[in-house]
Amino acid sequence: ARSKVEFDTSTCNALISSCELWETALQLCSLMAFKEVQLDTVTFSAAISACGRVGEWKQALQLLSAMAWKKIQADATTNNAAISACEKGREWEKALELFSGTAQRQSEMDMITFSATISSLEKGSLWERVLHILSVMVQCEVQSSTTIYNAAITACEKSTAWEKALQILDVMVSSRLELDAISWSAATSACDKGGDLERALQVFRVMTQNEVEPNIIAFNAVISACAQGGAWETALEFLSVLAQR
Repeated sequence: ARSKVEFDTSTCNALISSCELWETALQLCSLMAFKEVQLDTVTFSAAISACGRVGEWKQALQLLSAMAWKKIQADATTNNAAISACEKGREWEKALELFSGTAQRQSEMDMITFSATISSLEKGSLWERVLHILSVMVQCEVQSSTTIYNAAITACEKSTAWEKALQILDVMVSSRLELDAISWSAATSACDKGGDLERALQVFRVMTQNEVEPNIIAFNAVISACAQGGAWETALEFLSVLAQR
């Protein structure tokens, strides 16, 4: 005889976690409530994650509110999923609001918390706020990553805060974090937008000395810097190298 699958919390949580469509995840949550199956922290975290993957931030926040109404305790996974949803939905104010709430419970803050928040602020080119969150991360002694610092450099690059971008690059070096093509290209682009040809050339050369393969963004940035600085021969040399790739 075929064994009957129990429609319980664990089974439903597993189903919601495997959902590719956020609508299906919400339907399962509704079915659980209708069947009077207990919804717990895992249930909501999985549903919020499903919404977050496609930037359905409003649905994610509604689920977070429902948790509070049902007096179900949110954890680090839940908060991170909600912040990530806001980040993908380009709702940096909401992401920052959630981060501020989480900051009052430092035990719930981890690398994902900071990464999602900084990424959200980076999309809004809010470099000053990014640097503040970065300093909080250091104070909380949360393990960092290249991705987080790359987002911070990119935020500075978008706002032409090239000096801050280079400072972050220096911090990465002193912290022994891996600098990849994104790190170097964003810093080169920041120097270009700041109109500093010498720094742009220096960053590009150090990148190649560190055996990091320049990407098209790095080439475009250094060529643009040369053009702005009137270094046409150097610009043509870089164009020649790019054409041979």
